[in-house]
Amino acid sequence: MFLPNTTCDYFEDGHLPETDPPDLAAVPIFLDGDFMRGNLGIDKLRWTHLLKVKGNGEILAGDSPANRVYVPNKNGTCFEIVFVEVLERGKAGSFKRVYLERKSITWPSEQL
Repeated sequence: MFLPNTTCDYFEDGHLPETDPPDLAAVPIFLDGDFMRGNLGIDKLRWTHLLKVKGNGEILAGDSPANRVYVPNKNGTCFEIVFVEVLERGKAGSFKRVYLERKSITWPSEQL
């Protein structure tokens, strides 16, 4: 179980915040950096952050075009979804752990 520490807007199927509304807006999440473990030597499984979302939320892993989340909203930092796993499936405390790769940002920045 976890307590949310921020929110995100979720975009899938190549939707972009500049032209499309989010598929899910203001989703409560727990976001944490995971730089040390984020490279298992497999190019497809590189990540920089972990996101946890309650229940069976509709956040899904994407292939191409990638599904993305923007923290805290569509004007925030872009993260590409690498992998999604469901933990405690079928239980009241069910949640998804979402592996993210932060995309490039322009420095200096107040973003994550």
